[in-house]
Amino acid sequence: MRRLFFLIMSPLLFGLLLGISSAHALAILDQYNEASFEGFEIIASEGDAQSVAQTFTVGITGTLSHIELDLREGFTGTPTSPLSVQIQTVSGGLPSGTSLGTNFLYPDNLTTDFSFILIDFSSFGITIAVNDVLAIVLSSSEAEYYYAWSFSSQGYGGGATYTNQGAGWNEQPHDMRFRTYVSPVPEPTTMLLLGSGLLGLWGLRKRIKK
Repeated sequence: MRRLFFLIMSPLLFGLLLGISSAHALAILDQYNEASFEGFEIIASEGDAQSVAQTFTVGITGTLSHIELDLREGFTGTPTSPLSVQIQTVSGGLPSGTSLGTNFLYPDNLTTDFSFILIDFSSFGITIAVNDVLAIVLSSSEAEYYYAWSFSSQGYGGGATYTNQGAGWNEQPHDMRFRTYVSPVPEPTTMLLLGSGLLGLWGLRKRIKK
């Protein structure tokens, strides 16, 4: 009888746990600017040297899973140095320099056409809450060629674009094209469902023992 109980209940318990796991791991599109391409900012270390940042306001509480940026390699040649992509905190509306996670893109990751490139931040465990303001900051030590990030002048209401050519951040009259994805925390109703299911299984086991 006990063996029959486990044969029947194991799939049900597995399903409940899988539901919780899926709810925790599912990445949902949060903030984005997908307005029409109207130009680009370059990221390099010499010549028109600059770093580029886009701030955004979080709309979903959870963990930052990944971002997507509309990027391409330079028009004049293939860069040899990687592109640094950071998530930074924001202070006074500007990137603070405090990194919550850093990833790198290499020329092999990009093409000569603009396209949305996925950058994974799930391993950093960046916990975020509604109305938090963060910055996506791109920089590179590339000396000869450069990377390009597209923008739209139609604007994104939850943040702003800034460029830094070594003398501090300056706001620009456009917003970069980007997407952020969040793995939300499990809802209380989901946790209640799991608790109720476990209690039900425990009660059924007690009845079978009798």
